[in-house]
Amino acid sequence: MADSLVNNKISLNVATSGNQFVGLKITNTERTITFPMGYNLEENEVSTEKLNKSQRMAILNLLSRINGCKKLKEGEKIFEFNNQKSNSSMPLQSMIYIIEDFLERNSYYTEKEILYTTAKSGKISWNRTVKQIQPTVSDSGIAFLDFIVRKNHIQENQLITELHIYCVYKCFEVLGFLYTSYLPEKGILSESDISKDKKYFLSFIQEKIDNTHLEANIELFSAMYDFLSNFNADAELSSATYGTKSFQTVWESMVEKLFSTVSENVKERYFYPRTRWKFKTF
Repeated sequence: MADSLVNNKISLNVATSGNQFVGLKITNTERTITFPMGYNLEENEVSTEKLNKSQRMAILNLLSRINGCKKLKEGEKIFEFNNQKSNSSMPLQSMIYIIEDFLERNSYYTEKEILYTTAKSGKISWNRTVKQIQPTVSDSGIAFLDFIVRKNHIQENQLITELHIYCVYKCFEVLGFLYTSYLPEKGILSESDISKDKKYFLSFIQEKIDNTHLEANIELFSAMYDFLSNFNADAELSSATYGTKSFQTVWESMVEKLFSTVSENVKERYFYPRTRWKFKTF
């Protein structure tokens, strides 16, 4: 791991009004997390070294609740990167997966699984060819026109590693402070490289998903695909915002999910309080 995050300062705050922003704000000098009004917060400011497991889980839980709320209308969920609004949704779960997978692997993905493809030449796997390819039968005998061959392209192996390095770095820029005070290496792919060849990179990762058999690698590639599809960043992190000023909608969604077994006519008594006039008769 290389660069240290600037002034590893984290502020944990609680909103003082119902329409105040709730979520995560990042600048070059500070990461600020604002919890909803009424949240029981013990400490106000801590460094990344002192951020304990329960605090990390509370922050991740808050961001996940906002991310998973389907009832937030357009514009109520805020996702900005370098002071520019993003038209995509923040791929939060994929970012968390990429970070935690990297920390668990303690390394970048390198091609170890032997992949095979259909071709007319190459290092033939006769066992796979006999099982998967229909031979051509003629008067002179049986012949295979195509074969299952070992797929071994050095450039492709390097590319998947570099894409992994890029995804890890960008995810750590935004959420890495929850796990460590350092940023991993940047790699050779830049933001402009990703923007320019995004369709090709996504197609390349999709091919990896389709031809990989190890579940852990499929999950990693799927998270990388989702991240690259939805995270439009054309520069290194200078600021980021993710959250909402309409947390009451998130809260209502959580309550509704919790009491989803309660019938609609019972819920109406709590969600829609009513008043009525009562006239005295003389």
